[in-house]
Amino acid sequence: RRMHDPALLAIAAKYRATPAQVLIRWGLQRGFVSIPKSTKAARIEENRGVDFEIREDDMRAMSGWNANMVTGWDPTKSA
Repeated sequence: RRMHDPALLAIAAKYRATPAQVLIRWGLQRGFVSIPKSTKAARIEENRGVDFEIREDDMRAMSGWNANMVTGWDPTKSA
């Protein structure tokens, strides 16, 4: 669902990037370790292309998104 979100698609178009690249870049700029997963060589190579910077206003907008789409554990809340 997230990859087809209109807000994400708009930001991806703005940076001439894929939605996945934008999400990876957002995580890196926030200091997160991102481990993209794919079985397709072309997509793995594509996901390496995050050599752009997301502007602060777009970073703030993206940080405000919450669709409760948790896909893993939160290390900040782990004992």
